[in-house]
Amino acid sequence: MSAGGGLRLFGHPSTASMIPHLLLRELDAPFEWVHVDRTRDAHKAPDDLRLNPNGLIPMLERVCDALRDSMHAVSEAGCDGVFYSINGAITPPAKRGIDDATYRTFVRPYEIRMAEAMAGMVRVLHVHGSSLTIERVLDCPFEVPSVSDRLKGNPTLAELRGLTDRRLMGGIDESSIIEMSLPEVRAQVRDAIAQAGRERFILSPGCTIPTQTPRYLPKALRETVETV
Repeated sequence: MSAGGGLRLFGHPSTASMIPHLLLRELDAPFEWVHVDRTRDAHKAPDDLRLNPNGLIPMLERVCDALRDSMHAVSEAGCDGVFYSINGAITPPAKRGIDDATYRTFVRPYEIRMAEAMAGMVRVLHVHGSSLTIERVLDCPFEVPSVSDRLKGNPTLAELRGLTDRRLMGGIDESSIIEMSLPEVRAQVRDAIAQAGRERFILSPGCTIPTQTPRYLPKALRETVETV
């Protein structure tokens, strides 16, 4: 936020800052675009570095504030739910694994603030990745945990059901669906329902599926659910 209370979005072309930029444009929300020229190391300006020698906390604060304002705008526009993906539960030695100290300092405070900004909408927290320490994030404010429960090192739906009474989301192996036969698809649907139960459960792939996935496979998922 600027000193006058208006929204200021700091960013540079061809970076992640374009996501809230495009969203704000689509919503026709007023904001001030502040170009941070990364080609000239403007993101390492003295004002930011004075707050934190590594230049990390000021950047995270600004990104979080911009995204929180975006969530408020989305909510005011009438959105009912948000699919919010995080990497914070991935632990070493897995690729992209985050140790506890790094998570507590640079990740968790912003995950919590983002989730709080989504209050009033249905918050699907997609706990991305494998080798997850799911307990890290279960106390975050959200309604639905989404996990790649078929990936190695991740909790199964049955294990998740023992950890939380929230509505669960998952059950289908997104990493292999493109190669599944129809009997294999139907078997995973039945197994997922057997693990999670029929109540408080949303059947879905654990994450995004390949764009070249044959259309008959997602159709088979729905048809199987309707007959189980």
